[in-house]
Amino acid sequence: MIRKITTVLFFIIVQNSESQFKEARSFNGGIAIVSVYIKDSFKIKYGFINKKGEVVVSPRYEYIGDFDESLAKFKYEGKYGLINKKGEIITSNQYEDMGSFSEGMVAVKINNKWGYMDKRGHLAIKPQFLYAESFHNGFAKVVLNEGEIDFINKKGNFLGRNFKYKTYKEYAGIGNFEKGVCRITEDDKYGFMDKKGRNIINPIYDYASSFHQKTTDVKYNNKWGRINKKGKYTINPIFQNRIGFFSNGLASIEINDKEGYIDEKGKLVIRPNFRFAFSFNKFGVAGVQIKDSLWGFINKKGKLIGQTYDYAYPLTEGYIPVLKDKKWGYVNLKGKLAIDFKYDFVNWFSESLAIVQLNDKCGYINKKGELIIEPKYTGYPVYSQFQEGMAVVIINGKEWFINRKGQELTIK
Repeated sequence: MIRKITTVLFFIIVQNSESQFKEARSFNGGIAIVSVYIKDSFKIKYGFINKKGEVVVSPRYEYIGDFDESLAKFKYEGKYGLINKKGEIITSNQYEDMGSFSEGMVAVKINNKWGYMDKRGHLAIKPQFLYAESFHNGFAKVVLNEGEIDFINKKGNFLGRNFKYKTYKEYAGIGNFEKGVCRITEDDKYGFMDKKGRNIINPIYDYASSFHQKTTDVKYNNKWGRINKKGKYTINPIFQNRIGFFSNGLASIEINDKEGYIDEKGKLVIRPNFRFAFSFNKFGVAGVQIKDSLWGFINKKGKLIGQTYDYAYPLTEGYIPVLKDKKWGYVNLKGKLAIDFKYDFVNWFSESLAIVQLNDKCGYINKKGELIIEPKYTGYPVYSQFQEGMAVVIINGKEWFINRKGQELTIK
């Protein structure tokens, strides 16, 4: 009975809206958040449905965030609360603001102070901070007073460093914990500390990135190099420009306005002959821009593979969209043409299907280039890629869901 009432309410709202869905997001854990524009009130309302087309929550909220750890924040009457995928209210709309869940905790604001709530909706750390960020590696960055930062663990215990800042640059210079270490800044210099708050790399650098890999970029005396977590140089600071992301043993580097590649010791292995250089994939192939409207693919010796193209996108699921003579096709990870140039526009593959445009209509192809869903849709919605077996398309100017057979989702 409750589901029937909810569905009736949904259709009443939709009938009073300008379009089927103002926004339809991708499915996440069996749930998709949707919104409608209400003509009478000139407002957008949010709810969500499941993959059976059942209305879990009719569009009545001012906003619903994406689900993180099976929970999402919602906004109702100007205040935030927490809801689960069953539509159950975990905590009512009582907070002035709310972050996103990370490591089982979410930052919440009440009475102009920030604290943390757990997944049960309980205040785990009482609101006492001017601002609070998400947890990373068991610690969260918090603003104690204006111009003063510290870190807390999930028990609310302070790390005790009490960093000072006056500008946003100084605030942002204090990073988050990544791989057990955290970037710090003191007197406009950058270094790193461990989870006990001890400096493991003293702040001596003009700039330092966080440790997303085993080594990270640092700038010293206006030159770029790379260090490990012991502070030892793996690449001496000799480059004028920042080093790219290492992939398959190589990283791009810009020298005299051209890009080439260096190895993990900083040795130049591919001369800087390119306007732009992508990372190498697992097959040892990288996309490069040779000059305006001229792209191609090279191997780890810097030799061009196959033909050149007018444009190229980054790869997904083993295929790279490329443009030639105003038509789009795809090459594979080895840089060889996999799907011929015949489309007006294409997008990345997701769940082995990609949306393509042909004669102003959009459909979907598989990795063999076969049309699986005939081109009959108009435009590219933000969430047009398949996720959990469903994609968002535009039908008669309205956003709606289809499955991998092109069948439209029916609201029950």
